[in-house]
Amino acid sequence: MPQYLFLAETIYKKMKNEKLFSKDVLENMYILMKVIRKEIKGTEYKLKYNFIDFNEVLSKSKNDCKVKIDVSLIPSYNLREEYILWLAGFIQKITEGGPKPPPPIKEYIPEFINLESELDFLTLNLEKNQNNGEEIVNYFNSKHYKATFKK
Repeated sequence: MPQYLFLAETIYKKMKNEKLFSKDVLENMYILMKVIRKEIKGTEYKLKYNFIDFNEVLSKSKNDCKVKIDVSLIPSYNLREEYILWLAGFIQKITEGGPKPPPPIKEYIPEFINLESELDFLTLNLEKNQNNGEEIVNYFNSKHYKATFKK
């Protein structure tokens, strides 16, 4: 998500500086798509859709549209932080590619390695660890506990 936030902030600044925002939501969305196309050109991001009919998306339900994205809760562009957060989520929905998340660490650990073999320098009292909570039960049944916390 941080890469989308950075991209969203860049796009917001560009639209604000060039005064591309308008009062019409539909016009705003089409201008926004133009700016997004320019910003991601030459990067590892690619648009999932060549064209999004925002007139259809804004007037019909999500299930009836060809492009299944929800743009019903677009904040006002005057609310900078909210708009950037919304824009980051929108960019994430309409693009693919970008930096790949790192694989889980488990993939790098061979199967023959386990915790006991790696921590063999520690002396672990296995009997104490496997007493099924007897120490806890004994504590609650002790005279000290009953004397301290009377019922």
